[in-house]
Amino acid sequence: MNTLYANHSEIYEMMYKTFINYDEEYKYYSNKLKKYNAESVIELGCGTGSLASRFMANRFKYTGVDLNKTMLAIAERKNQGVEFIEADMRNFHLREKKQACIIAGRTISYLMTYKDVIDSFMSIHTNLQEGGIICFDNIDARKFIPIIKNGKQI
Repeated sequence: MNTLYANHSEIYEMMYKTFINYDEEYKYYSNKLKKYNAESVIELGCGTGSLASRFMANRFKYTGVDLNKTMLAIAERKNQGVEFIEADMRNFHLREKKQACIIAGRTISYLMTYKDVIDSFMSIHTNLQEGGIICFDNIDARKFIPIIKNGKQI
């Protein structure tokens, strides 16, 4: 999977457009942020910046963070003037704290150890304002790995 991100970012960009409805994803996250009056947001694992333009068009103060510089190059090309930072979600630092953090695109599933999860959430905590919110999605593996639908473990 790392090769897809590092060497084939353009393919990733085209592929994800075919099955992710970014308008619906933006709508979901923006409704959550509006519910808690959050106007500034950091997106961890922003990839090629497909949500960035939607947040910016709706006057959110947006910052995208991703570990992969080739993905960020596409994000910057698509979203000129938007702040993108090359950093690891397990240890990142913003110039100013945000009111909200989103981890979209099933990015949280790339955290492989408890330490990765703890480090990420500690880093998020450090970069959020007091009372800040965090929203993330996850994968129900039962939808994608048929063998576990009937309770079988792998």
